[in-house]
Amino acid sequence: MTYDGLLLAGAAAELRSALIGGRVSKVRQPEATQLILVIRNRGADFRLLLSIDAQFPRAHLTASVPPSPPNPFGFCMALRKHIQESVIAAIEQPGFDRILVLQFTSPDGGRARLIHEIMGKHSNLVLVNDEGRILAAAKVVTAAISRQRQTVPGRDYVPPPSNKVDPLCVTPEEFKTLVGSDQISGLPRDWLVRTFTGVGPFLGAELAARSGDQPNPDTLWNELTWLRETVSSAKYSPVAVTDERGKIELIYPVPTVQCPAERQFARASLNEALDVYYRVVVGSAALESERGRLRASLQRAISAREKSVEGLRQAIADGSKAEQYKIMGELLTAHTGEIAKGSAVVALVNYYDPSLATIDIPLEPELSPRENVERYFKRFQKARDSAAAAADRLAESDAELQELRAALSVAETLDTVDALREMRRRLTERGLVRHGQAPQLRGKLVEQPFKGMRIRRLTSSDGWEILVGENSLANDYLTTKVASPNDLWFHARSVKGAHVVVRTNNRPQNVSPGAIRHAAELAASGSDAKHSSLVPVDYTLRKYVRKPRGSAPGYVTYQNEKTLDVTPAK
Repeated sequence: MTYDGLLLAGAAAELRSALIGGRVSKVRQPEATQLILVIRNRGADFRLLLSIDAQFPRAHLTASVPPSPPNPFGFCMALRKHIQESVIAAIEQPGFDRILVLQFTSPDGGRARLIHEIMGKHSNLVLVNDEGRILAAAKVVTAAISRQRQTVPGRDYVPPPSNKVDPLCVTPEEFKTLVGSDQISGLPRDWLVRTFTGVGPFLGAELAARSGDQPNPDTLWNELTWLRETVSSAKYSPVAVTDERGKIELIYPVPTVQCPAERQFARASLNEALDVYYRVVVGSAALESERGRLRASLQRAISAREKSVEGLRQAIADGSKAEQYKIMGELLTAHTGEIAKGSAVVALVNYYDPSLATIDIPLEPELSPRENVERYFKRFQKARDSAAAAADRLAESDAELQELRAALSVAETLDTVDALREMRRRLTERGLVRHGQAPQLRGKLVEQPFKGMRIRRLTSSDGWEILVGENSLANDYLTTKVASPNDLWFHARSVKGAHVVVRTNNRPQNVSPGAIRHAAELAASGSDAKHSSLVPVDYTLRKYVRKPRGSAPGYVTYQNEKTLDVTPAK
């Protein structure tokens, strides 16, 4: 449903009857795109809703009282300063456009205007003083946003640009000129829309339909005359139009010839009908929007868990190679003195094979024989530990995957926004899905530079700054938002634990061994292996750490790591 000039004219006519002479007793702004003025008039309170929502911009009286935020918006504070306790002196719709102007007179005689521009994503609310200077705007539009028109406090207000004609003021001679210059090219509806202010697709089609099967300039002029008389006399007969299933799809100030009469139902008040309609349609849109966001989060989490489960199963399969790496290391140990430095491969008798077959062992030519031995034992240890850790985590990850799939099915059946948000909250607290926005932590923020995340800042004995994440959200923020590409990143191998970062100022080669060991001990003490006497800790440059898309907070993969066995810090 489009909020066109005729719909606004009908709503404004009722607003004049109810609000002129009323006093603004309260100003509320429940959200950035919605304003509610509580107006006391003739012993009753009226709530005027002015919305600049990109999808549902509108103006009408409302019976709902949405909660206000604890800290008022700046625009709300400006309105309270300038128009609260003022009297509504006039309500106008200039040029039949989708613009509503409320004129206020304060107790001390001052005047101000609140201009509501109902124009889709360009909708705005602008407070202007008696000289036409902008006092405040719900959307401040600077020259960086729009070169054509700015709404900045202190500047003169300029109406939205338009090259269209007011259909309520056009004369027969002007109409003939318009027809003659354009010859009503294309569909009559489209010609009406591009020629006259306030005429949207529905009203254009309505005027064309009322003009008969073959609209011509004479019949169109007659319908413009009908439109002018309807608005000037304010004789409206509001209707609610339903679809074939009986669902309301349109509210209009007059019966429409575009829909069957049996699907049009009279309403006593256009504002009341609009309030009911938008309460349902906005609520439905909010429900589907929330469902869509949760659905997307769940699908990303499911995809990440599927990859995680696949990776864990691969790690378990790779664990079968651990024994082979051990055998190669022991064979190389037994023949270290026989291996020529710079060799790429060496053939040795495999004493662990009953047939005593020869085995070819690949070598790194740039490494010494002893370093190649250490390399194979390290690969053995890593494959063995990774397989053991993967086996422990596989059941947990698989259970999380099944839970996420079940949650996705349940999310499709929930019928309230609160229920969907509660599901997201529970899943987020458990780390199954990511926050849709920056989390609000309870209590005092730990460090302002870290947006309230629980990140500890320490200094090594020789002056290197070390940062430690204290939960999954802090780990995620530390690694993805705080750490620089050449910072050193630490994590206990194959177990859940803290992300630790040593800030290197782009000089990782200068970080002291003592700072590296200190950071490794902190990573060990912040891991699930903190009670072990010796914990292997991997470290690498932050640029080699990657967060898979859609994965849970704190989940990363990394490469090019080195390993340090340390005792957890106390």
